[in-house]
Amino acid sequence: MCCPLVAVPTTAGTGSEVTSVAVLTDPAKGIKAPLGHPKLYPAIALIDPELTYTVPPQVTASTGLDVLAHALEGFWSIHHQPICDALALRAAGLAFEYLERAYHRGADEAARAKMCEASVIAGLAFALPKTAAAHACSFPLTNIYNIPPWRGLRFYARFALRDQWGGGRRGEGCIGSQKNWALATQQPWAEELGK
Repeated sequence: MCCPLVAVPTTAGTGSEVTSVAVLTDPAKGIKAPLGHPKLYPAIALIDPELTYTVPPQVTASTGLDVLAHALEGFWSIHHQPICDALALRAAGLAFEYLERAYHRGADEAARAKMCEASVIAGLAFALPKTAAAHACSFPLTNIYNIPPWRGLRFYARFALRDQWGGGRRGEGCIGSQKNWALATQQPWAEELGK
């Protein structure tokens, strides 16, 4: 029997502390791939916003956009379900409200706590339905061209928003989130990520 997995995230972004998914990256071989297995679920997840107070603004924005991507893709997924949808919308709402504040004021305790909450909730939102097209399509960009993950997501999310929400499948209830994603990824602080 092996030791239980204890997850202690130091950023608010991946939500991996509540999922059975990890991403393995080998830059030397040019490989980036998700790995999923039930044994990857942590036995304990310790979420302490204080561990994020000193995260640099660029990392705060990048991981915060990952929170948004996880939430929205859990919602878009063809395997979505009502409980995950509710979690996804809550996580996205928190990120839209607190990400820019956490970016500009890193020691803002309330903003950091809410982004940690958003990250956990987004992780729960996509744990069952999984991520969708934006993540799948961004992997080659981040892997082959060494583009930061948020840039790949940002590029493909625009198309996913148009195709998956614009077609009316569940678009009527998501237009606010679609507009917020577009606004969030066009902000000057998001543009600074690539510098």
